[in-house]
Parts: sequence; C-alpha cells; structure tokens
Amino acid sequence: MNKHEWRELLSLAPADILLWAASGCLIGMKFINDPVKDSILAAAAVILAIASCFVGMKNDERVSKLTNRLKKISYPVCLIVVILIIFLNFLKWNF
Repeated sequence: MNKHEWRELLSLAPADILLWAASGCLIGMKFINDPVKDSILAAAAVILAIASCFVGMKNDERVSKLTNRLKKISYPVCLIVVILIIFLNFLKWNF
C-alpha cells in the first residue's frame, strides 16, 4: 500500500472532502427548521455529492484495481444516500 491508497482508505482524497462538505450540509439541515435554508443546504449537498462523483470516479493508476472499482461503486452510492437523507428530512423529520 502506498500513500495514495492510504489517503483513499482514510477518506482524505479530494472527492472525499467534497462528501464531507455535503455531510456538513445534511447535518445543518437537521438543526435548521427553515424550509428556504433547508432547500439551499439540500441543493448544496446534492451539488457537492455530484461533484465528488466526477472527481472521485476517475481511474487512478497510483492505486490498485480493487480500489478503483470500489471508487466507481461507492461515490454513486453516497449520492443516493445524500438524496435519501434529503428526502427523509423534508418528508419525515421536519413534520
């Protein structure tokens, strides 16, 4: 394992930082009960998650084939999870 593998494993890659920011938006949505601010945070979370897909799903020759395959699966799954949490926030948790 080289340092690039460790960076991917520890979620410190640039795409992972975008997902951490999207997670911050989702956490902010939980504590803010204003629908306008929730909508802005939701849009920011989706945009950041989509950006992380574009950044993170590229093949990286510095990491193993398994890591590249896992990246191609995990980033879209994270986008789906972000959308699911936004859905739950608007329909279940705020009412």
